Amino acid sequence: MNALIQYFKYRLWQPMLDEFPYDIDSLNDPEWTDRDGLEVGKGTGLVTSERTPGMRVELGMVLFQKKHDKALTRALLSPI
Repeated sequence: MNALIQYFKYRLWQPMLDEFPYDIDSLNDPEWTDRDGLEVGKGTGLVTSERTPGMRVELGMVLFQKKHDKALTRALLSPI
C-alpha cells in the first residue's frame, strides 16, 4: 500500500497523501466475512475515502492515466 501511495505522492505530485505506519494491526492479515460472520477468505485490505485531496488536479497534481501503468508497475515492484 505504501509503495502505491509513494508513487502517487512523488511521481504524480500529490503531496497530501500520507503513508501508513507499519504497525497498524487492522491492515495486517485482514479476515473477510459475509453478513452472517462466516469467514469467506483472507487477503489484502481495502482503504477508501469519500474525497481524496488532489482528485481534481489541484496544485499541479497529475491524474493517473493509462499511460502511467508501466511506471506504476515498476514502482510497486521497486518502491521509491
